[in-house]
Amino acid sequence: MAKTVVTYTHWKTGKPIERVKYYTDRTLPATIETRGRVKQTAFDNRVYYKPSLGKPVIRTKRVRRRSANVVDINKQLESLRDSPEHPSRVCGGLPWDERIRCLKAKMKEAIHPVVGS
Repeated sequence: MAKTVVTYTHWKTGKPIERVKYYTDRTLPATIETRGRVKQTAFDNRVYYKPSLGKPVIRTKRVRRRSANVVDINKQLESLRDSPEHPSRVCGGLPWDERIRCLKAKMKEAIHPVVGS
């Protein structure tokens, strides 16, 4: 995330107002955007209620699949591809609920933090 300060002029008083804006600077120049899995409306945005936040949330209909963080994580997993320490090989053959717990634990061990996340 990059932080910038934007200065606006108040419409009534003419005084400058400073606002802090954040934007993502970890996207690759040629990102891949897909439609996603949710059925969309004719508009670009979709509004839905999110109970954990207790308020409506606005989402765009595109999904960005190639952020720099995702590319870094994929490189780490590719280095483990043929090794027996790959999380999917270690957790294979377990019942589903145990497999999910095992995958979460092994992925935390396998993936090192990416810069900028």
